Amino acid sequence: QLTVDLPLQTLFETSTIAELAELIESKKSNAKQEPIPIESKSKAEAPLSAAQRRIWYLQSLQPESYTYNMHQVTLLNGCIDEKRLKAAVSQLVESYDILRTIFIEKGNDLLQIVQPKADEVFRVVDLSDSTASDTESIKEKLAAFGKTEAMRPFVLDSPPLWSLTYVKLSENTSGLVLVMHHIISDEWSVDVFWQQLAKAYSNVSEELPKPETQYADYSRREKDWLKGADCEKQTDFWSATLTPEPEKLQLGKNPNASSDRIGAQAKKTLNQSIIERLKSLALEEN
Repeated sequence: QLTVDLPLQTLFETSTIAELAELIESKKSNAKQEPIPIESKSKAEAPLSAAQRRIWYLQSLQPESYTYNMHQVTLLNGCIDEKRLKAAVSQLVESYDILRTIFIEKGNDLLQIVQPKADEVFRVVDLSDSTASDTESIKEKLAAFGKTEAMRPFVLDSPPLWSLTYVKLSENTSGLVLVMHHIISDEWSVDVFWQQLAKAYSNVSEELPKPETQYADYSRREKDWLKGADCEKQTDFWSATLTPEPEKLQLGKNPNASSDRIGAQAKKTLNQSIIERLKSLALEEN
């Protein structure tokens, strides 16, 4: 909003809000930020952003992998209108181009293609039975179903690259399982998805407005920026900073290591004195 490029380090170098405000004001006069151009929505093709290219490349190495599948489950209580929910999903698909996007190779380039129509992404699954009546058992059943759904790999050049499943769990309890490939979404975007879905469901008769800027517009702008003077300036900076080339890290490799994604979590509570020492170390090392 302030259109100021502020390095993270300055947040630690300024001890008060007043000092930070003064620094921001001093940089405002030199700040330049080009507005994101609103491209014609008739353009169905767009380049991939740098982040999408990385994901596409890693996915292409293991096409059957579900590593980049993101999933969330939401428990619902009360009566849900299936037709109304399906109509709300259709509104989201119509409003957000990225939900109708696939990724293809064309010559030596990669393109994201917005499909005019979307394949069916909404489905209903009935898992209600008499064996799971308490809340915890129902939650466990929904979580297990969500994990199973998340293990289904997507094909990046074949739509859709996401799915939403309405799961019936009991007479008054149901759930939603959302699975998206990371190339079309991230955690912040998933939050927006739920917000917009709730908005569309609450007033399905009112058409959901399309955002002024789609993700493809950002990708086009990023490609143009990579050809500009600002990018050259940053490239020169890092070329100089990384010259001479830093020593390579010699990391040992385990030839028997697998990529089955089986892991665990380890939690440890740190006392306040250690936390304060860590903070001091972080400030000292910038």
